[in-house]
Amino acid sequence: MNEELELIFEEIKALLAERKYAQLYARVKALQPADIALLFEDIPMEEVILTFRLLPKDMAADTFVELEPDRQMLLISAFFTAIYMLSIVSRAFFPKKNFDY
Repeated sequence: MNEELELIFEEIKALLAERKYAQLYARVKALQPADIALLFEDIPMEEVILTFRLLPKDMAADTFVELEPDRQMLLISAFFTAIYMLSIVSRAFFPKKNFDY
């Protein structure tokens, strides 16, 4: 990884820590999917999930392809768990509605 990319990653980590999501979105969106995948190897999974959700759909798909298989599985698992939990909460608070997730 080159020095410029390392500086960008440090800036992104700071934006995550400060919860500056609009600036984070702009900064990450300017990267190539392969670089985002490298970033995702260097940050905690919770931050990977958050950052991944910020990406435009086409960029998210391209980034997903660049991820290592273990990160892909963790991301899929995290989204499945979130959908499952949403389903449980929805049924608890809205028992008469039919939610198809």
